[in-house]
Amino acid sequence: MILIAVSGSTNTKWALFANNNVQKSSVFYTRSINPLLMSRIEIARIIKKDVLPRISDVEKIFFYGIGCSTEKARAEVFTAISQNFPAVDCEVRSELYAACHSLLGKSDGIACILGTTSNSCFYESGNIKLNVPSLGYILGNEGSGAYLGRHLVSDLLKNQLTESLKETFFNEYQTNQKEIIENVYQKPYADVYLASLSEFLKRHIDEPECYNIVYDCFCKFFDRNIVMYDFPKHLPVNFVGSIAYHYKDILENVACEYGYWIDKIEENSISGLMNYHIAHKNII
Repeated sequence: MILIAVSGSTNTKWALFANNNVQKSSVFYTRSINPLLMSRIEIARIIKKDVLPRISDVEKIFFYGIGCSTEKARAEVFTAISQNFPAVDCEVRSELYAACHSLLGKSDGIACILGTTSNSCFYESGNIKLNVPSLGYILGNEGSGAYLGRHLVSDLLKNQLTESLKETFFNEYQTNQKEIIENVYQKPYADVYLASLSEFLKRHIDEPECYNIVYDCFCKFFDRNIVMYDFPKHLPVNFVGSIAYHYKDILENVACEYGYWIDKIEENSISGLMNYHIAHKNII
């Protein structure tokens, strides 16, 4: 059996499947695992409590995670997994490689993540050749759920939305300006909080203000990320993540206006990763 994990800002999705049959897979979730925000001991504790009891037989583990872009971070996750699965072969890569393998396999192109966070890269010959740094929700993450939420509440609190839309927002979330400020500046995981507020845009996308926020944020993503890659225009741009999936019509319109074409938009990468590892004999 093969165990694949993809960890983002919101949670970690795990899939256990036979190495020749993705139809008989078992999928479950745990909290997010990020070596930049938690210790190896904390990661090992999550795996011991929430993963180990669900697994009876596994031959190989592939872990793709946020915060796993450096060798040191990958080593922390690898050690935490190996402590719980000492006899199992394990490989750790960044969340961005999950997008590449799921969306592109061994083909060349641009792979992008648009979920709670955002990222992108130019993928060629099975490797990430270029990567415009994401920089997190404070300095970057254009087009992500956190970015959309940040612009939504900024417009809300600076009176850039209609009074009726502001009233609808405060009623739906049963919140106020003081509570929003506290969640953003005083509590942990502000990016996840902001991303949760971005769901308001989807529910009210027919409102011009909401549509324009999404449209403008996607333009920022292309301006500050995609156009920075010098790659052949015949190659596709591909996306994975809840934001890309739920706003795919707007995303496709923006891509077209920038002169790019989108081949795939997937809500998550697990299904594509299972097919990738079966097709390529579990080579990460």
